Amino acid sequence: MVLAAMVWSEIPNAHIGDVVAAWARQRAHDDAELLIGMVHLARSTPLDELGDAEVGRAGTSYAWGSSEIAALLTLTPTAADRELGLAEHLHDHLPVVLAAFRAGRIDRSKAWMFCEYLDPAELSAAQIAVVCERLVPGASGWTTRQLANRLWRAILAIDPAYQRRKCRGAVEKRGVSCHLDPITGTATVSARGLPPDEAAAACARLDRLAETARRKGCAGTLGQISADLYLGMLDGRFHGLAETQIIDALIGDTELVREGVEVHIGLPTLMGRDEWPGEIAGVGPVSADVARAAVARQYRGGSWEFAIVDETGQLLHGGFLRSRPKTGGDQNCIGPGCARTARRSDLDHTLDRGKGGDTVEENAGPACYRHHPDKDRGWALSQPVPGRFVWTSPLGRVYTTRGEPIRHDLPEPQPAEHDEGGRRHPPSGSTHPLAAGRPAAAATARPDRDRHRAAAVLVRPARTHSAHRWCTVAAQEPR
Repeated sequence: MVLAAMVWSEIPNAHIGDVVAAWARQRAHDDAELLIGMVHLARSTPLDELGDAEVGRAGTSYAWGSSEIAALLTLTPTAADRELGLAEHLHDHLPVVLAAFRAGRIDRSKAWMFCEYLDPAELSAAQIAVVCERLVPGASGWTTRQLANRLWRAILAIDPAYQRRKCRGAVEKRGVSCHLDPITGTATVSARGLPPDEAAAACARLDRLAETARRKGCAGTLGQISADLYLGMLDGRFHGLAETQIIDALIGDTELVREGVEVHIGLPTLMGRDEWPGEIAGVGPVSADVARAAVARQYRGGSWEFAIVDETGQLLHGGFLRSRPKTGGDQNCIGPGCARTARRSDLDHTLDRGKGGDTVEENAGPACYRHHPDKDRGWALSQPVPGRFVWTSPLGRVYTTRGEPIRHDLPEPQPAEHDEGGRRHPPSGSTHPLAAGRPAAAATARPDRDRHRAAAVLVRPARTHSAHRWCTVAAQEPR
Protein backbone atom coordinates (compact mmCIF):
# COMPACT_ATOMS: atom_id res chain seq x y z
CA MET A 1 0.00 0.00 0.00
CA VAL A 2 1.19 3.52 -0.78
CA LEU A 3 2.19 5.37 2.39
CA ALA A 4 0.28 8.51 1.45
CA ALA A 5 -2.94 6.49 1.14
CA MET A 6 -2.76 5.07 4.65
CA VAL A 7 -5.02 6.53 7.35
CA TRP A 8 -3.25 6.78 10.70
CA SER A 9 -6.34 6.04 12.77
CA GLU A 10 -6.88 2.75 10.87
CA ILE A 11 -3.37 1.31 11.20
CA PRO A 12 -3.24 -1.65 13.61
CA ASN A 13 -1.18 -1.07 16.73
CA ALA A 14 1.12 -3.95 15.86
CA HIS A 15 2.12 -2.25 12.59
CA ILE A 16 2.09 1.48 13.35
CA GLY A 17 5.79 1.42 14.23
CA ASP A 18 6.57 -0.09 10.86
CA VAL A 19 4.66 2.70 9.12
CA VAL A 20 6.49 5.42 11.09
CA ALA A 21 9.82 3.81 10.15
CA ALA A 22 8.72 3.65 6.50
CA TRP A 23 7.91 7.36 6.55
CA ALA A 24 11.35 8.06 8.04
CA ARG A 25 12.98 6.17 5.17
CA GLN A 26 10.82 8.03 2.66
CA ARG A 27 11.75 11.36 4.19
CA ALA A 28 15.45 10.49 4.03
CA HIS A 29 15.05 9.53 0.36
CA ASP A 30 13.25 12.80 -0.41
CA ASP A 31 15.92 14.83 1.41
CA ALA A 32 18.63 13.11 -0.62
CA GLU A 33 16.82 13.71 -3.91
CA LEU A 34 16.44 17.40 -3.07
CA LEU A 35 20.17 17.73 -2.47
CA ILE A 36 20.97 15.91 -5.72
CA GLY A 37 18.61 18.31 -7.48
CA MET A 38 20.49 21.28 -6.03
CA VAL A 39 23.75 19.96 -7.49
CA HIS A 40 22.18 19.63 -10.94
CA LEU A 41 20.59 23.09 -10.72
CA ALA A 42 23.88 24.75 -9.70
CA ARG A 43 25.66 23.04 -12.62
CA SER A 44 23.00 23.70 -15.29
CA THR A 45 24.31 25.57 -18.30
CA PRO A 46 22.80 29.11 -18.60
CA LEU A 47 19.94 29.39 -21.09
CA ASP A 48 21.78 31.89 -23.25
CA GLU A 49 24.27 29.13 -24.09
CA LEU A 50 21.71 26.49 -25.18
CA GLY A 51 18.01 26.13 -26.01
CA ASP A 52 15.16 25.85 -23.48
CA ALA A 53 14.66 22.14 -24.22
CA GLU A 54 18.33 21.18 -24.20
CA VAL A 55 20.17 19.63 -21.27
CA GLY A 56 23.62 20.79 -20.24
CA ARG A 57 25.58 20.30 -17.02
CA ALA A 58 28.97 21.64 -16.05
CA GLY A 59 31.50 19.61 -14.13
CA THR A 60 31.39 22.04 -11.19
CA SER A 61 28.83 24.49 -9.87
CA TYR A 62 28.55 27.96 -11.36
CA ALA A 63 29.29 30.94 -9.11
CA TRP A 64 25.63 31.98 -9.33
CA GLY A 65 24.32 28.52 -8.36
CA SER A 66 23.94 29.19 -4.65
CA SER A 67 22.16 32.51 -5.31
CA GLU A 68 19.67 30.71 -7.57
CA ILE A 69 18.96 28.15 -4.85
CA ALA A 70 18.51 30.89 -2.22
CA ALA A 71 16.02 32.77 -4.39
CA LEU A 72 14.16 29.65 -5.56
CA LEU A 73 13.70 28.09 -2.11
CA THR A 74 13.52 31.40 -0.16
CA LEU A 75 16.64 30.59 1.84
CA THR A 76 19.16 33.03 3.23
CA PRO A 77 22.45 33.15 1.31
CA THR A 78 24.19 31.44 4.22
CA ALA A 79 21.62 28.63 4.31
CA ALA A 80 21.85 28.17 0.53
CA ASP A 81 25.66 27.94 0.74
CA ARG A 82 25.33 25.36 3.49
CA GLU A 83 22.79 23.23 1.59
CA LEU A 84 24.72 23.32 -1.67
CA GLY A 85 27.96 22.57 0.18
CA LEU A 86 26.36 19.51 1.79
CA ALA A 87 24.95 18.38 -1.55
CA GLU A 88 28.26 18.75 -3.39
CA HIS A 89 30.19 17.04 -0.63
CA LEU A 90 27.93 13.99 -0.75
CA HIS A 91 27.68 13.96 -4.55
CA ASP A 92 31.37 14.43 -5.32
CA HIS A 93 33.22 12.84 -2.41
CA LEU A 94 30.92 10.49 -0.46
CA PRO A 95 28.98 8.42 -3.01
CA VAL A 96 28.64 5.48 -0.60
CA VAL A 97 27.08 7.75 2.03
CA LEU A 98 24.80 9.35 -0.56
CA ALA A 99 23.62 5.91 -1.73
CA ALA A 100 22.71 4.94 1.85
CA PHE A 101 20.99 8.30 2.33
CA ARG A 102 19.05 7.93 -0.91
CA ALA A 103 17.97 4.41 0.04
CA GLY A 104 16.64 5.66 3.38
CA ARG A 105 19.11 3.66 5.47
CA ILE A 106 20.52 6.82 7.09
CA ASP A 107 18.84 10.18 7.59
CA ARG A 108 20.02 13.71 6.89
CA SER A 109 21.61 14.24 10.31
CA LYS A 110 23.83 11.17 9.86
CA ALA A 111 24.72 12.13 6.29
CA TRP A 112 25.66 15.57 7.63
CA MET A 113 27.83 13.92 10.30
CA PHE A 114 29.80 12.02 7.66
CA CYS A 115 30.37 15.30 5.79
CA GLU A 116 31.46 17.10 8.95
CA TYR A 117 34.20 14.59 9.70
CA LEU A 118 35.26 13.35 6.26
CA ASP A 119 36.81 16.50 4.82
CA PRO A 120 38.44 15.87 1.41
CA ALA A 121 40.71 18.86 2.03
CA GLU A 122 42.23 17.02 5.00
CA LEU A 123 41.79 13.32 4.18
CA SER A 124 42.73 11.44 1.04
CA ALA A 125 40.16 9.61 -1.06
CA ALA A 126 41.66 6.29 0.09
CA GLN A 127 41.33 7.27 3.78
CA ILE A 128 37.72 8.40 3.28
CA ALA A 129 36.91 5.13 1.48
CA VAL A 130 38.27 3.05 4.37
CA VAL A 131 36.21 4.95 6.96
CA CYS A 132 33.02 4.74 4.86
CA GLU A 133 33.52 1.02 4.26
CA ARG A 134 33.74 0.40 7.99
CA LEU A 135 31.03 2.74 9.27
CA VAL A 136 28.30 3.28 6.65
CA PRO A 137 26.83 -0.26 6.97
CA GLY A 138 26.25 0.10 10.70
CA ALA A 139 25.28 3.79 10.80
CA SER A 140 21.55 3.04 10.69
CA GLY A 141 21.79 1.42 14.13
CA TRP A 142 23.66 4.26 15.85
CA THR A 143 22.61 7.66 17.12
CA THR A 144 24.35 10.68 15.63
CA ARG A 145 26.47 10.96 18.80
CA GLN A 146 27.54 7.32 18.54
CA LEU A 147 28.32 7.79 14.84
CA ALA A 148 30.35 10.94 15.56
CA ASN A 149 32.42 9.14 18.19
CA ARG A 150 33.14 6.26 15.82
CA LEU A 151 34.08 8.64 13.01
CA TRP A 152 36.45 10.55 15.27
CA ARG A 153 38.16 7.40 16.56
CA ALA A 154 38.54 5.99 13.05
CA ILE A 155 40.01 9.22 11.67
CA LEU A 156 42.53 9.61 14.51
CA ALA A 157 43.56 5.99 14.03
CA ILE A 158 44.12 6.49 10.30
CA ASP A 159 45.71 9.95 10.53
CA PRO A 160 47.01 11.03 13.99
CA ALA A 161 47.88 14.53 12.69
CA TYR A 162 44.30 15.20 11.53
CA GLN A 163 43.19 17.09 14.63
CA ARG A 164 46.18 19.43 14.51
CA ARG A 165 45.40 20.37 10.88
CA LYS A 166 41.68 20.85 11.58
CA CYS A 167 42.42 23.08 14.56
CA ARG A 168 44.72 25.25 12.48
CA GLY A 169 42.13 25.54 9.72
CA ALA A 170 39.34 26.43 12.17
CA VAL A 171 41.46 29.19 13.72
CA GLU A 172 41.98 30.68 10.26
CA LYS A 173 38.17 30.88 9.89
CA ARG A 174 37.55 32.35 13.34
CA GLY A 175 34.77 34.88 13.75
CA VAL A 176 32.07 36.37 15.99
CA SER A 177 28.31 36.11 15.52
CA CYS A 178 25.21 37.51 17.20
CA HIS A 179 21.71 36.08 16.96
CA LEU A 180 18.37 36.74 18.62
CA ASP A 181 16.47 34.04 20.49
CA PRO A 182 12.88 34.56 19.23
CA ILE A 183 11.44 32.76 22.26
CA THR A 184 13.07 34.75 25.07
CA GLY A 185 13.91 37.94 23.16
CA THR A 186 17.51 37.77 24.38
CA ALA A 187 20.63 37.77 22.23
CA THR A 188 23.59 35.40 22.10
CA VAL A 189 27.06 36.61 21.15
CA SER A 190 29.52 33.84 20.42
CA ALA A 191 33.00 33.43 18.99
CA ARG A 192 34.15 30.38 17.04
CA GLY A 193 37.49 29.05 15.90
CA LEU A 194 39.43 30.43 18.86
CA PRO A 195 42.80 29.01 19.95
CA PRO A 196 41.94 26.88 23.01
CA ASP A 197 44.60 28.36 25.27
CA GLU A 198 43.61 31.95 24.49
CA ALA A 199 39.91 31.18 24.95
CA ALA A 200 40.66 29.52 28.28
CA ALA A 201 42.70 32.56 29.38
CA ALA A 202 39.86 34.92 28.44
CA CYS A 203 37.33 32.86 30.40
CA ALA A 204 39.68 32.63 33.37
CA ARG A 205 39.97 36.44 33.44
CA LEU A 206 36.18 36.81 33.35
CA ASP A 207 35.82 34.29 36.18
CA ARG A 208 38.46 36.04 38.27
CA LEU A 209 36.90 39.48 37.79
CA ALA A 210 33.41 38.11 38.50
CA GLU A 211 34.56 36.45 41.72
CA THR A 212 36.31 39.66 42.84
CA ALA A 213 33.23 41.76 42.04
CA ARG A 214 30.99 39.39 43.97
CA ARG A 215 33.26 39.44 47.04
CA LYS A 216 33.06 43.25 46.96
CA GLY A 217 29.27 43.19 46.99
CA CYS A 218 28.20 43.09 43.34
CA ALA A 219 24.68 41.65 43.13
CA GLY A 220 23.95 38.59 41.02
CA THR A 221 25.29 35.12 40.41
CA LEU A 222 28.76 34.52 39.05
CA GLY A 223 27.24 33.71 35.67
CA GLN A 224 25.28 36.96 35.60
CA ILE A 225 28.28 39.04 36.65
CA SER A 226 30.47 37.32 34.04
CA ALA A 227 27.88 38.11 31.36
CA ASP A 228 27.83 41.78 32.44
CA LEU A 229 31.62 41.93 32.28
CA TYR A 230 31.64 40.25 28.88
CA LEU A 231 29.18 42.77 27.42
CA GLY A 232 30.88 45.76 28.99
CA MET A 233 34.24 44.79 27.54
CA LEU A 234 32.76 44.32 24.07
CA ASP A 235 30.44 47.34 23.84
CA GLY A 236 33.06 49.86 24.97
CA ARG A 237 31.72 50.75 28.42
CA PHE A 238 34.90 49.53 30.10
CA HIS A 239 37.30 50.84 27.49
CA GLY A 240 40.41 52.31 29.08
CA LEU A 241 39.42 51.30 32.63
CA ALA A 242 41.68 49.37 34.97
CA GLU A 243 40.29 46.20 36.53
CA THR A 244 39.56 47.95 39.84
CA GLN A 245 37.63 50.65 37.97
CA ILE A 246 35.66 48.03 36.05
CA ILE A 247 34.61 46.37 39.31
CA ASP A 248 33.70 49.74 40.85
CA ALA A 249 31.57 50.50 37.79
CA LEU A 250 29.74 47.18 38.19
CA ILE A 251 29.07 47.70 41.88
CA GLY A 252 28.09 51.34 41.55
CA ASP A 253 25.95 50.82 38.41
CA THR A 254 27.80 53.73 36.83
CA GLU A 255 26.30 54.90 33.52
CA LEU A 256 29.15 54.52 31.05
CA VAL A 257 29.20 55.38 27.36
CA ARG A 258 28.98 52.38 25.06
CA GLU A 259 28.94 51.84 21.31
CA GLY A 260 25.69 52.98 19.76
CA VAL A 261 23.14 50.71 18.09
CA GLU A 262 20.52 51.38 15.45
CA VAL A 263 16.99 51.08 16.85
CA HIS A 264 13.73 51.22 14.87
CA ILE A 265 10.75 52.18 17.01
CA GLY A 266 7.32 53.70 16.45
CA LEU A 267 6.84 57.22 17.74
CA PRO A 268 3.81 56.31 19.93
CA THR A 269 5.80 53.37 21.31
CA LEU A 270 8.76 55.60 22.11
CA MET A 271 6.41 57.94 23.97
CA GLY A 272 4.98 55.03 25.96
CA ARG A 273 1.52 55.22 24.40
CA ASP A 274 1.55 51.68 23.02
CA GLU A 275 3.59 48.50 23.29
CA TRP A 276 4.32 47.70 19.65
CA PRO A 277 7.67 45.89 19.25
CA GLY A 278 10.71 47.73 17.98
CA GLU A 279 13.72 46.38 16.15
CA ILE A 280 17.49 46.50 16.59
CA ALA A 281 19.12 46.54 13.17
CA GLY A 282 21.09 43.43 12.41
CA VAL A 283 19.68 41.60 15.44
CA GLY A 284 15.90 41.46 15.09
CA PRO A 285 12.60 42.42 16.74
CA VAL A 286 12.59 43.31 20.43
CA SER A 287 9.86 44.19 22.90
CA ALA A 288 8.81 47.81 23.38
CA ASP A 289 10.51 48.18 26.76
CA VAL A 290 13.80 46.86 25.39
CA ALA A 291 13.61 49.24 22.41
CA ARG A 292 12.86 52.23 24.66
CA ALA A 293 15.73 51.33 26.98
CA ALA A 294 18.11 51.04 24.02
CA VAL A 295 17.06 54.50 22.82
CA ALA A 296 17.47 56.00 26.28
CA ARG A 297 21.06 54.76 26.43
CA GLN A 298 22.14 56.52 23.23
CA TYR A 299 23.94 59.21 25.17
CA ARG A 300 26.04 60.75 22.47
CA GLY A 301 27.07 60.30 18.88
CA GLY A 302 23.57 59.25 17.82
CA SER A 303 21.23 60.77 15.29
CA TRP A 304 17.46 60.80 14.78
CA GLU A 305 15.74 59.83 11.56
CA PHE A 306 12.03 60.06 10.84
CA ALA A 307 10.14 57.90 8.36
CA ILE A 308 6.61 58.11 6.97
CA VAL A 309 5.38 54.76 5.68
CA ASP A 310 2.37 53.54 3.71
CA GLU A 311 -0.19 50.97 4.82
CA THR A 312 2.22 48.12 3.91
CA GLY A 313 5.04 49.58 6.00
CA GLN A 314 7.14 50.71 3.02
CA LEU A 315 8.88 54.08 3.09
CA LEU A 316 7.08 57.08 1.62
CA HIS A 317 9.30 59.83 2.95
CA GLY A 318 12.07 60.09 5.49
CA GLY A 319 15.18 61.92 6.53
CA PHE A 320 17.50 62.74 9.37
CA LEU A 321 16.57 65.26 11.99
CA ARG A 322 20.27 65.67 12.66
CA SER A 323 23.40 64.71 10.74
CA ARG A 324 23.72 63.62 7.14
CA PRO A 325 21.10 61.21 5.77
CA LYS A 326 22.12 57.86 4.34
CA THR A 327 21.31 57.09 0.72
CA GLY A 328 18.05 55.31 -0.11
CA GLY A 329 15.20 54.01 1.99
CA ASP A 330 15.89 50.27 1.94
CA GLN A 331 16.71 48.75 5.32
CA ASN A 332 18.48 45.68 3.98
CA CYS A 333 20.23 44.26 0.92
CA ILE A 334 18.01 44.04 -2.16
CA GLY A 335 19.16 40.51 -3.04
CA PRO A 336 16.52 37.75 -2.93
CA GLY A 337 16.05 36.57 0.64
CA CYS A 338 18.96 38.61 1.99
CA ALA A 339 18.70 40.07 5.49
CA ARG A 340 22.06 41.85 5.67
CA THR A 341 21.52 45.44 6.73
CA ALA A 342 21.94 48.37 4.37
CA ARG A 343 24.72 49.70 6.60
CA ARG A 344 26.73 46.55 5.85
CA SER A 345 26.09 46.79 2.12
CA ASP A 346 27.40 48.85 -0.79
CA LEU A 347 25.39 51.28 -2.89
CA ASP A 348 24.69 49.36 -6.10
CA HIS A 349 23.65 50.96 -9.39
CA THR A 350 20.74 49.02 -10.89
CA LEU A 351 21.92 50.14 -14.32
CA ASP A 352 25.69 50.38 -14.07
CA ARG A 353 27.26 53.79 -14.51
CA GLY A 354 29.35 52.39 -17.33
CA LYS A 355 26.10 51.68 -19.19
CA GLY A 356 24.62 55.13 -18.63
CA GLY A 357 23.09 54.67 -15.19
CA ASP A 358 22.79 57.75 -12.99
CA THR A 359 23.60 57.94 -9.29
CA VAL A 360 20.05 58.69 -8.17
CA GLU A 361 17.72 56.94 -5.73
CA GLU A 362 15.61 55.53 -8.59
CA ASN A 363 18.70 53.70 -9.90
CA ALA A 364 20.28 52.56 -6.66
CA GLY A 365 19.85 50.14 -3.82
CA PRO A 366 22.00 48.50 -1.12
CA ALA A 367 23.67 45.25 -2.18
CA CYS A 368 25.85 43.19 0.14
CA TYR A 369 29.20 41.61 -0.74
CA ARG A 370 27.33 38.46 -1.77
CA HIS A 371 24.75 39.98 -4.14
CA HIS A 372 26.68 42.98 -5.45
CA PRO A 373 28.78 40.86 -7.87
CA ASP A 374 25.80 38.77 -9.09
CA LYS A 375 25.31 40.96 -12.17
CA ASP A 376 28.82 39.95 -13.23
CA ARG A 377 27.88 36.28 -12.75
CA GLY A 378 25.06 36.20 -15.26
CA TRP A 379 22.18 37.76 -13.30
CA ALA A 380 20.20 40.70 -14.73
CA LEU A 381 18.73 43.41 -12.50
CA SER A 382 16.10 46.04 -13.22
CA GLN A 383 14.08 48.49 -11.14
CA PRO A 384 10.77 49.08 -12.97
CA VAL A 385 9.52 51.33 -10.16
CA PRO A 386 11.62 52.87 -7.39
CA GLY A 387 12.18 50.40 -4.59
CA ARG A 388 11.02 47.30 -6.50
CA PHE A 389 13.86 45.18 -7.89
CA VAL A 390 13.51 42.42 -10.49
CA TRP A 391 16.28 39.82 -10.67
CA THR A 392 16.53 37.41 -13.63
CA SER A 393 18.78 34.39 -13.08
CA PRO A 394 21.00 32.71 -15.70
CA LEU A 395 18.34 29.97 -15.89
CA GLY A 396 15.67 32.51 -16.80
CA ARG A 397 13.80 32.52 -13.48
CA VAL A 398 12.51 35.88 -12.28
CA TYR A 399 12.53 37.01 -8.64
CA THR A 400 11.04 40.29 -7.44
CA THR A 401 12.34 41.82 -4.22
CA ARG A 402 11.43 44.82 -2.14
CA GLY A 403 13.16 45.98 0.98
CA GLU A 404 11.85 44.86 4.34
CA PRO A 405 9.07 47.20 5.52
CA ILE A 406 10.03 49.75 8.12
CA ARG A 407 6.84 49.02 10.00
CA HIS A 408 5.50 45.47 9.82
CA ASP A 409 1.83 44.51 9.75
CA LEU A 410 1.38 43.16 13.27
CA PRO A 411 -1.68 42.06 15.27
CA GLU A 412 -3.01 44.40 17.93
CA PRO A 413 -1.57 43.73 21.41
CA GLN A 414 -3.60 41.31 23.52
CA PRO A 415 -1.40 40.91 26.59
CA ALA A 416 -2.03 38.01 28.94
CA GLU A 417 -2.53 38.90 32.59
CA HIS A 418 -0.04 37.56 35.12
CA ASP A 419 0.14 37.55 38.90
CA GLU A 420 3.07 38.92 40.89
CA GLY A 421 4.93 35.64 40.51
CA GLY A 422 4.81 35.85 36.74
CA ARG A 423 2.17 33.12 36.39
CA ARG A 424 -0.51 33.63 33.77
CA HIS A 425 -4.15 33.65 34.88
CA PRO A 426 -7.41 34.26 32.98
CA PRO A 427 -8.37 37.87 32.18
CA SER A 428 -10.34 39.54 34.93
CA GLY A 429 -12.52 41.44 32.50
CA SER A 430 -10.91 44.80 33.18
CA THR A 431 -9.69 46.87 30.25
CA HIS A 432 -5.95 46.81 29.71
CA PRO A 433 -4.53 50.34 30.07
CA LEU A 434 -2.98 50.20 26.61
CA ALA A 435 -6.34 49.41 25.02
CA ALA A 436 -7.65 52.64 26.49
CA GLY A 437 -4.74 54.59 25.04
CA ARG A 438 -3.16 55.37 28.41
CA PRO A 439 0.65 55.47 28.68
CA ALA A 440 2.30 52.25 29.79
CA ALA A 441 4.17 52.11 33.08
CA ALA A 442 7.45 51.60 31.25
CA ALA A 443 7.14 55.09 29.81
CA THR A 444 7.68 56.65 33.24
CA ALA A 445 10.98 54.88 33.90
CA ARG A 446 13.03 57.94 32.91
CA PRO A 447 10.45 60.65 32.26
CA ASP A 448 12.79 63.61 31.86
CA ARG A 449 15.16 61.88 29.50
CA ASP A 450 12.39 60.17 27.48
CA ARG A 451 10.46 63.42 27.18
CA HIS A 452 13.53 65.23 25.88
CA ARG A 453 14.30 62.50 23.31
CA ALA A 454 10.69 62.14 22.22
CA ALA A 455 10.50 65.88 21.61
CA ALA A 456 13.44 65.60 19.25
CA VAL A 457 11.47 63.09 17.16
CA LEU A 458 8.38 65.28 17.12
CA VAL A 459 10.07 67.97 15.08
CA ARG A 460 8.13 67.92 11.79
CA PRO A 461 6.66 64.52 12.63
CA ALA A 462 4.45 63.91 9.59
CA ARG A 463 3.19 65.69 6.48
CA THR A 464 0.13 63.51 6.01
CA HIS A 465 -2.33 62.23 8.56
CA SER A 466 -2.90 58.99 6.62
CA ALA A 467 0.66 57.74 7.01
CA HIS A 468 2.14 55.98 10.01
CA ARG A 469 4.81 57.74 11.99
CA TRP A 470 8.00 55.83 12.66
CA CYS A 471 11.43 56.79 13.79
CA THR A 472 14.90 55.31 13.73
CA VAL A 473 17.68 56.04 16.17
CA ALA A 474 20.78 55.53 14.05
CA ALA A 475 24.01 55.20 15.99
CA GLN A 476 27.27 56.75 14.95
CA GLU A 477 30.74 56.37 16.38
CA PRO A 478 30.91 57.95 19.86
CA ARG A 479 32.83 61.17 19.91
